[in-house]
Amino acid sequence: MGKTFFDVFSTLNVNHTLRALFKEAQVTKVSVTSRKDFLHIFLYSEKLIKKKYIYQIENEIAQQIFAGMEIQIKIIEKFKLSKQYTPQILLEEYRSSILMELKQYS
Repeated sequence: MGKTFFDVFSTLNVNHTLRALFKEAQVTKVSVTSRKDFLHIFLYSEKLIKKKYIYQIENEIAQQIFAGMEIQIKIIEKFKLSKQYTPQILLEEYRSSILMELKQYS
């Protein structure tokens, strides 16, 4: 499929929480715009990762790997969740992330 997140970003130094959340996640693709102002990281995980942690790791990548550069980091996440996640349970679990993302866009 892809490489693990920390195989791709091996020099990234993050706290224990972020390391635990992203250690099994896979990076399926990395792309940059022609103007080199946006880096898109396509992430696949079988565990739900809340949006606040996605934003935190985007910031860590920008500060540690692309320090001093005018580039925005955007992780596009895809989750394959077990059947325990009914729509009701998923909404309860991910509600804060949905609201955080809506607030970010508007």
